[in-house]
Amino acid sequence: MQQIKARSDKASSVFTLLEELQQRFVSGLEANLEQGSKFEKLSWLRDEGSHGGGAVISLAIKSILTVPA
Repeated sequence: MQQIKARSDKASSVFTLLEELQQRFVSGLEANLEQGSKFEKLSWLRDEGSHGGGAVISLAIKSILTVPA
């Protein structure tokens, strides 16, 4: 099932703007991560897409502390 998007032009343009801002933010954060680390986007639907949905962008952290041997 796919997400049903808003029909108004204003809502569509705001949605596009927010997606672009979110991607720019994530790109900036990724530029400062360890090599090989990357954010992952997980999309979800509300009521199988009939009432929209969204996405969560997360980062899996393998280790917070590095303990010397």
